Amino acid sequence: MKRRSFLKSLAAAPAACVALPRLAEAALPQTKITRVRIYKPPELNLIFNQSNMLVTVETEAGITGIGEGVPRTP
Repeated sequence: MKRRSFLKSLAAAPAACVALPRLAEAALPQTKITRVRIYKPPELNLIFNQSNMLVTVETEAGITGIGEGVPRTP
């Protein structure tokens, strides 16, 4: 493969992603959040600059999301 054709294909890839419709977003049903749970460690250290909390979000459709939370500092 020549370098010029390779660079052209790299430039065309993001444009193709923008032009295609997002089918995954259209397939999700409208749902409401039913529960948000926050799990804090026993000794929460606000100086430690890394997420050390766990957050789960549950919906009425049965979809559960898991993520990291960061405490707000005053």
